[in-house]
Amino acid sequence: MGLFDGPLKELENFLSEKQKQGLVKELSASARKKWPSESSLILEEDAALELGNPSIGSLSFLVWSEDPEKKARQKTLSPSRERAGRGGSSNISNPSNPYQKRLKSPSPLSPPVQGGEIRVGEKDRFPATMDEQAKTQDRILLIGPDLKEVRQKSIPFGQIVRVWGKFRDEYECFRELREAVLDTRLKGFMVRALPSQQTVWCRVNQLALDQDFSLAHLGAALLQSLKKINFVSSAEIIFVTSGKSDLEKLKQAGEETEGITGALMKMGEEKSFDCSSCDYQEVCDKIEELKMIKKKLQKKAPN
Repeated sequence: MGLFDGPLKELENFLSEKQKQGLVKELSASARKKWPSESSLILEEDAALELGNPSIGSLSFLVWSEDPEKKARQKTLSPSRERAGRGGSSNISNPSNPYQKRLKSPSPLSPPVQGGEIRVGEKDRFPATMDEQAKTQDRILLIGPDLKEVRQKSIPFGQIVRVWGKFRDEYECFRELREAVLDTRLKGFMVRALPSQQTVWCRVNQLALDQDFSLAHLGAALLQSLKKINFVSSAEIIFVTSGKSDLEKLKQAGEETEGITGALMKMGEEKSFDCSSCDYQEVCDKIEELKMIKKKLQKKAPN
């Protein structure tokens, strides 16, 4: 079991549904060194594009999974379910866009694809799910249009960050991951984030759009910030620009995440362990890992 197993399952179901529909695109992280880091103040009248205005739809949350090596020690896989590895479950959908690949496998359990063809071996092979594929690689996924494809000035926006690693001190790890995300700055791009409300409100100026600023640049910058943290083995950034209805499908996962992290921060920051007077009592009652974290923090707390 993991701290974020509930939200992660809902996230996986959402990605699986979108992958079956051919609506998940993978953006190349090779753009990470091509955009300068700089804090930008962009007023409403100067914004060429606005993402995630709370009045029309915004969602942002951060979850993690234990490093696959640790999970491998906890659970022995059946020999018949041979891991297919990273696989070629994606092929190029738009050669004119160097940042974009479309994940075309109709299902996370479809045979691996290489060069647009199904690869068939002498034995039946079970390809990796999206979860398994991401364990050993950094990825940027997009559901919806990229910035240059947006026709409105303001659109709903979702940003989900998923990290793989070893989280020995969950409270300190969450703080460090959160700061890495919030401190990511790019020239011509402004972010106003409210983690407690799970919103991320962004503005892009015209010059950045004219110079082909892409969500690939934002995703790559987030990956770069996260990979500086020593306990992070890999990370995945998921952007949703397809509309408010898709954000609604992830709303429950976001709310569950907020409950988990809220309980974690209350214990870690306030050193409050009185469950009878805590707003997060119901959350902790459902998640065994929070009870274990509580015991660990109680031992560290001064008498």
